[in-house]
Amino acid sequence: MVLTAVVCGVAAVGLIVLACLASLDATNLVTAVVIAVAALAGLALTVFGLLRDGGEATGPRSSGVEAHGRGAVAAGGSISGNAIGKGAKVTGRPGQESPTTVRDKGVPTGGVRAHGRGALAAQENIDGNALGADSVVE
Repeated sequence: MVLTAVVCGVAAVGLIVLACLASLDATNLVTAVVIAVAALAGLALTVFGLLRDGGEATGPRSSGVEAHGRGAVAAGGSISGNAIGKGAKVTGRPGQESPTTVRDKGVPTGGVRAHGRGALAAQENIDGNALGADSVVE
């Protein structure tokens, strides 16, 4: 991070000095080359970062959360206050997440997989949800 700031600072000072001492044509040419080199360096760093992270552009490394099947839901955290299914309703305020989560209980925090029609899986808590046709949570 510091090295990047130093290189950018030196480049900016160099361009200012060049603009003051050289002709406008030379300054334009050097500026274009510096911009092209900076763009290529940015592209190279982006590709390197994506390859190093396995192509994952955002967020933490994959937690193994998978949902397969019609209506399947999987969450790496808690699932609270949802209405899942035709006519399902959560009419009251969703409940507060329990202070004791799966992680607090020492349960391994590996992958979460919901496989099959309507499957539901969460790594932590599942509470206050209306699950299924015409279900209601008040």
